[in-house]
Amino acid sequence: MTPSEPNSSIPRDANNSVLSASAKVFHPVVFDATNTDTGPNPPNVNNPIYVVNKIVGQLPHFSLDSSWSEPFSDLKLADPTFFKSGPIDILIGVNIALPMLKGQSLSLGDNKPFAVRSDLGWIVAGNLPSEDMFSSIAVNSIQVVTDELVRVTSGNTHVRNEDGRYVVRLPFNSSPSKLGDSRESAIRRFKSLERSLIKKPAIYSQYRDFMQEYLTLGHMELVPKSDYAKREANYLPHHAVLRDSSTTKLRVVFDASAKSTSGYSLNDILMVGPRVQRDVYPILLSFRTFQIAVCADLEKMFRQIRISSEDTNWQRIQWRDNPKETVKEYRLTTVTYGTSCAPYLSTRTLTQLAFDERERYPLASFATLHHFYVDDLLSGAATEKEAVELVWQLKEMMKKGGFNLRKWQSNSEIVIKEVAKNKDLKRVQNDEEIKILGIQ
Repeated sequence: MTPSEPNSSIPRDANNSVLSASAKVFHPVVFDATNTDTGPNPPNVNNPIYVVNKIVGQLPHFSLDSSWSEPFSDLKLADPTFFKSGPIDILIGVNIALPMLKGQSLSLGDNKPFAVRSDLGWIVAGNLPSEDMFSSIAVNSIQVVTDELVRVTSGNTHVRNEDGRYVVRLPFNSSPSKLGDSRESAIRRFKSLERSLIKKPAIYSQYRDFMQEYLTLGHMELVPKSDYAKREANYLPHHAVLRDSSTTKLRVVFDASAKSTSGYSLNDILMVGPRVQRDVYPILLSFRTFQIAVCADLEKMFRQIRISSEDTNWQRIQWRDNPKETVKEYRLTTVTYGTSCAPYLSTRTLTQLAFDERERYPLASFATLHHFYVDDLLSGAATEKEAVELVWQLKEMMKKGGFNLRKWQSNSEIVIKEVAKNKDLKRVQNDEEIKILGIQ
């Protein structure tokens, strides 16, 4: 049975768990198969079947002499031509296979074939005669293809501007022309948001402050009125997220999943990107090995990375400071909260900075590659002298890429004194608890 020509004798029902994939990989289809006829007393099997292009390579890997079947000629075999190399039609789990086994077996001796009785007939198994064998497995996954495409795309489209900051392109998986109109729905949502904020003056004030900071820092820019009517644009609604934080209580998040009139959203046509972030567990284990701890946080990590001017029109928003003003249109000029590719672009850029500056700042480069979890640094050193050098290298290297490390913490008085200029650097006492990565 193959995906393109499923056996019509198998009763089947459409299953809601349909997996999707793109061209050049495979298109899995799911059926519910019941009671396959295997003889006068067939086993009753009711289980979903995932139909894919290929389960595994030919088995056995090469055809054997037919004499292999002679010792079992008196048995009713599940596969009378088991000695012939051929495709695998179906792969079943042990939850189905084990109940089919009847407990009887026939062995021809050590290192020779044997047979086990089952509801399907006698099953022959054993070692092949050659040691020079190879094993193969078909990996049915689109993720590898997509991840490699994003790596190639981002690797070829990042540059550094005159200030050393990184400028990246949005990693589209299909043409932005798929996006329909989004301006009208965005303005409706903005006015609804505005009415809600007016009823909450304290939150409205924080919201205005956040947007003003965005504008002041150049993280968004005014769209000329002459460009308002341009078709090549997409508008992102936005809303507030309140956080329990000592630095920013309110963050504005942009909804890149909002659908346009074509049914597509910006996130629908953006690649998410592969995981380049290390798991938190080895980072924590490594952190426990340092005599001198050094912790810090990257300030506004996403927003330190510029989006190419060729793509900023796909990140337009609407905003005004108060209802008496005319609604203005802006475009976001940095990696944006709410876009599916933002985590990848930020961690990938930080990795690129570590590679680009590894000759000048070897300690900082290593720490960036191995001791960062998103924007949190958990690093350290064996000695206070090395820790001081690490802090200096990290500060300098991050400046080269337009990043800023803040909220420094260490358990060393010497490290604290050496970087006393940093007003946000804190000495951690032996019995003091601090919160890092959401844990204490």
